[in-house]
Amino acid sequence: MSKKNNMEQVAQTKANELEAALASVIESAVKLVLSGIERNQDVWFTIEDLCEYLPDKPKKTTIYQWIHYGKIPYHKKGKRIRFLKSEIDEWLKGNL
Repeated sequence: MSKKNNMEQVAQTKANELEAALASVIESAVKLVLSGIERNQDVWFTIEDLCEYLPDKPKKTTIYQWIHYGKIPYHKKGKRIRFLKSEIDEWLKGNL
């Protein structure tokens, strides 16, 4: 076997090992994220996230109106408005 072919085989083996390692890391990360969600760790939503999460998919302007009139639970730090998933879930159930 030539030196070039040997180097190509080594490079391919290393690439395969790297690909397998990366797949393992991704799988572990996904499991970690999913386990956090399953344990009911709270999630912060942006307004865009909230629009996607709510069943009727309201527009951002509707959510801003709800905020203005105090109809929805929210948190504001500086200029950022965020929503806790647990509070939104309670609000959807009518308990807030």
